[in-house]
Amino acid sequence: MNYELELLETLADWLEKLPSISQQEVLLKEETKRLEKAMLQHLMDLTNKTQLNTYLQINLHKLVHICDQLYDPHSIENNHASHVLKLLMTVRSTAKNLAPQNLILPILRRKSKSQEFNEQWSAIKTVFENRGIDGNLIEITGFAFYNFEHAKERPNWSSEDYIRFYCDTLQECSAFGDEDQLVYLLIRLGYNYSRFTAYCCRKIKSKTEGKTTAEKSKALQRFKKDLRQLELLNTNSFDTRKLTIVDELLKWINEEIESLLIEQSETLPNPMKLNTTMRVLELAYWEKLQYDNGVYEESNLDSLSEKIAFNFSSKFQEELSAPSIKSKFYPKERSIIQPIEALLVKMLADVRLFLK
Repeated sequence: MNYELELLETLADWLEKLPSISQQEVLLKEETKRLEKAMLQHLMDLTNKTQLNTYLQINLHKLVHICDQLYDPHSIENNHASHVLKLLMTVRSTAKNLAPQNLILPILRRKSKSQEFNEQWSAIKTVFENRGIDGNLIEITGFAFYNFEHAKERPNWSSEDYIRFYCDTLQECSAFGDEDQLVYLLIRLGYNYSRFTAYCCRKIKSKTEGKTTAEKSKALQRFKKDLRQLELLNTNSFDTRKLTIVDELLKWINEEIESLLIEQSETLPNPMKLNTTMRVLELAYWEKLQYDNGVYEESNLDSLSEKIAFNFSSKFQEELSAPSIKSKFYPKERSIIQPIEALLVKMLADVRLFLK
């Protein structure tokens, strides 16, 4: 088969330069018919999977190139490219499971399928609008069709299979679905479009607004459970280069739960606080004095002030703040220092009793 497509390539070159030559067009049609028989026979003669994969990889890519070479954007019928596309479709469908998944769609195929999908989407969109589904969500849902037609990166056959399944499933949903069902369906379809991921995050956040921290955490855990169940049903992905939609949402939910835990730990009172008889100013000076004399091993004063605020209550104040404690580490008033001096003298006397 190394030279089997040479005549077809030569005809494509001629027609690209002189597309009106009718004789070459007749030859092109006959050549594609001949190649169809020859290539199908070759496929039947190949004895192992490696040979089949190699044969399809080389020749299908070559046929895509020839088909694109013959495509005329100004022609309605595109007869030249259509003959080659028909040959390509026949060969590919014969061994579809072994055909390369990265095979780019010919331009003519992309154009015809885009027109077909857009017509179907137009009908689905009308149903969604009549049902009062959020216009933003409708626009996000329709991006898949726009991307198939206009994305700079050419779609491959896997992309077409995904959009076909996507479209068929949306048609079923449009017959009975509401907004929540559409969101659920898009997640099942593996629609990991970034705007849809953001939409889902906002949707989940809105369902937890006004709840307590504990209620929010419980709701987020429930969403996690639902998503994990959806993950078992999902084998598709809109963009195979990105994380799946389930993984994206689980990542966001985990971050939200972690944020709630931090918030909760900061707001819940510490039942093991030490209640001192000192005023806040005295407590700050007393603890700083111990820090300066090596009683505590803390990396800095910020860390020390945070731990004092968390672990102590002063004489007139149960809840302390770290910034307030830190601002009181350097007192100048004798009224603050004298009580600490008296305490130290008394403590020293107690200690010296044991040293006689």
